[in-house]
Amino acid sequence: MRHPVKTILLLAVLLLTLTACVTQTASLDPQSIDPYTFVPRVAEDYSSQAYTAYSEGQYEDAARWYLAHLQNHPDDSTAWYNLACCFGLLNRPDLAAKYLQESYLTGFRDLEHIKADTDFELVRQSPDFTAAMDSLQVWSERRAFYTGEMKYLPARSLLPYYLHLPKNFDPAKTYPLLIGLHGYGDKAANFTQLWRYIEEEEVIFAIPEAPYPFTEGEIGFSWNPFVPDDSYETARSYSFLEEYVTDLYEELADNYNLDRTWLLGFSQGAYNGYLLALKNPWLFDGLIACGGGLLTEMLSEDDFQQAKDLKIIISHGTQDKVIPFESALAAQLVLGEKGYTDVRLDEFEGGHRVSPSAFDAWLEWLGE
Repeated sequence: MRHPVKTILLLAVLLLTLTACVTQTASLDPQSIDPYTFVPRVAEDYSSQAYTAYSEGQYEDAARWYLAHLQNHPDDSTAWYNLACCFGLLNRPDLAAKYLQESYLTGFRDLEHIKADTDFELVRQSPDFTAAMDSLQVWSERRAFYTGEMKYLPARSLLPYYLHLPKNFDPAKTYPLLIGLHGYGDKAANFTQLWRYIEEEEVIFAIPEAPYPFTEGEIGFSWNPFVPDDSYETARSYSFLEEYVTDLYEELADNYNLDRTWLLGFSQGAYNGYLLALKNPWLFDGLIACGGGLLTEMLSEDDFQQAKDLKIIISHGTQDKVIPFESALAAQLVLGEKGYTDVRLDEFEGGHRVSPSAFDAWLEWLGE
């Protein structure tokens, strides 16, 4: 399952059957439209219903919502992929294979993710699904042959970030700073919506955009380049990320009176958040790690020891199918073994998302 990045949906009714193919919307004669009185249909957003149904294990309902979305958005590769996942969990290899191929053709081409996705465990050995995976492998190899090899060159760039200031902001006052790192494939503009949980608080919220854009399919960004994890480019990207976030902090510190600085990371942003916070404890007072894990192999014993005063909130949904809840327990265990005493586990019922309870725990800590 891949969490949906797009959130705009245009449909008024759901499909009545799950196995029916997605059909074209009814045509409208332009000559019958009065351009001065015509009222366009109001778009309805079904993405949250689809993901909620999936997170609660209601895969048939989730498939209905995704089919509804695809009626008017046939180029949304993530929705096709999530639809395939639903049918994988429903043990329908024919439909899982069909929609998986459609997701590839519309832009979702992360074969390693597909191979590791547990949503397809029930159907992975079926003839239909095996044939689909063979097709995807052939298509991928042909694309790679004609596209050529992608490489990375270090270069200076202006990267965007979004900033929320508290209501009745007073430049003479001092405020806590929260820096938010979004998840893989997301955008800073989407992650800013978390402001609704803290908009009444006296805090500053800054959200930088990850530097590596997706090169095909829908628009999204990653905190790490699209190369093997053990590559030289990946190693360099971590140092670049440190510079990026440090520069952001210094930019904000030059313009605002900052009190305490916390780092919030979700999913891939949480994995990177652990590394940033533990390697730079002089920069951060605390970390909120949501739906992610701790890469112990990327940290030295000195890293762990120098950051023992760091306050850490680990927030994770018990039904998370993207990053298992066990990742949170493992991180808590390692930190405890390293002597960390200010670690709180925010365990909530739900899937792969940022829970409001994580902000409640953070605000409680700020109050203390």
